[in-house]
Parts: sequence; structure tokens; C-alpha cells
Amino acid sequence: MLLNLKHLWKFYFAQIIARWFTFIGFMCITIINIALYLAIVYGSNMHKNMTWIWGPVIILFFLCIFICHLFLGLFDEAVVGTLFSLAVDMDLNNGQPQFGPPDLHKGLAKVYGIGDQQPLMGPMTNNGYPMPQNAYP
Repeated sequence: MLLNLKHLWKFYFAQIIARWFTFIGFMCITIINIALYLAIVYGSNMHKNMTWIWGPVIILFFLCIFICHLFLGLFDEAVVGTLFSLAVDMDLNNGQPQFGPPDLHKGLAKVYGIGDQQPLMGPMTNNGYPMPQNAYP
């Protein structure tokens, strides 16, 4: 709980951005699916045999929202998990992140305005990820 309060503004801002991305994904996928359904129905003249065309559209809308929430909701959880990992890393290393992917550290350097004079990463392993100092004796 204390970790969450300490880094609250970072968590809140990142979650707002992630929720906007998921909302845009929801709307784009739903609109595209409904447009494709209507194009198929009107393109094949099936609408002449239907008494009310908006019933299947409403069902399709709710199915699209459910499936988008199922899959795009994982993005929001991934953002929170990444931020919690970053917060733990920064708390354990006196405010400097030491571990994680190099691209994350480059992005953090841009956001926090840290130039090349202060490295954000520890010693590197062969695959480009930082290696803990006490990992192997």
C-alpha cells in the first residue's frame, strides 16, 4: 500500500493513458465489426428478408464490447504490473531503476530529463538486460 501511495501520480497517469488506448481499441473494433456486418447484410441483399436489422447489430455491439474487454483489459493489467515492478526497483535502488528492459530505461531517461551523464542501468548481460550485482558469486 505504501508503494502505491508513494508512486501514485505515476500509476494514475499511466493508467489513464492505458484506459484511453483500450477505449480507442474498443470503439475502433466495435465500429469496424458493425460496419462489416452492415456491409455484408446490405451487399448480399439479406436486409430484405429481415424484419428488424438493428437486433443483430445490438447483439453484435455487446459481443464486441465483451470480447474487447476480455482481450484489451490485459493491456491495463500489464501497465500496472510494469509500473509496480519499476516502483519496487526504484525503491530498492535509491530512486534509480537498475533492472528491466533497456528501452524502458531510455524512455524513462527522456521523461525524467536524465542525460547520458547518469546511467540508469547496471552491468549488462549478453542479451542486453541488466544483471544483478549479487546474482552469481
